[in-house]
Amino acid sequence: MLADDIKYAVRSALAFWDDNEIYIQADKGYSLDVSLAVTNIVNSGLSLDEKKLRYGNLEDFLARKIFQGVY
Repeated sequence: MLADDIKYAVRSALAFWDDNEIYIQADKGYSLDVSLAVTNIVNSGLSLDEKKLRYGNLEDFLARKIFQGVY
């Protein structure tokens, strides 16, 4: 069932963040350096250009207020 898959995927991701203390990096704020620090833990195999693209996506989400009201 799709809902179960999503539930377990989210739990798995949260456990990964907790086990690797990624929140320590994420809590340092919103910047390219913070984004790179988090991405280096989560997706260490990506190139620098790919990591910068992810940061660009975050900037776009924030500009369009995608996360407004979520946190």
